[in-house]
Amino acid sequence: MSVVGIKETKEALVAVLQCGVIVKSALADGRIGLGDLGLVLPAIQALNIAVDGSVKIPVELADLQAGEYDELVAAATPMLKELAPDQIEGAIFVVLGIVKSLLELLKVIK
Repeated sequence: MSVVGIKETKEALVAVLQCGVIVKSALADGRIGLGDLGLVLPAIQALNIAVDGSVKIPVELADLQAGEYDELVAAATPMLKELAPDQIEGAIFVVLGIVKSLLELLKVIK
């Protein structure tokens, strides 16, 4: 494991995945309404935590070690259980791309 670690990256990965799961669940009835508010609040809280430490994510990803990558896969897998095992890695790269885009957006709006 590296000295830098992956704490902030893992929090952001899990938060974005939680948002995806929540949106999918909320849209199960074809619309998002007030009844879905209880689903959305935990996702907002998770995103808030992830945003607070987001400046460290590029450094963590630049120093990512094999064991740390395995830890990210383990954290993401429960939320990607509908995917085949060989699709999980691709999904993680998509989510990390979303995290990167969110970081770029935060730089623009600051």
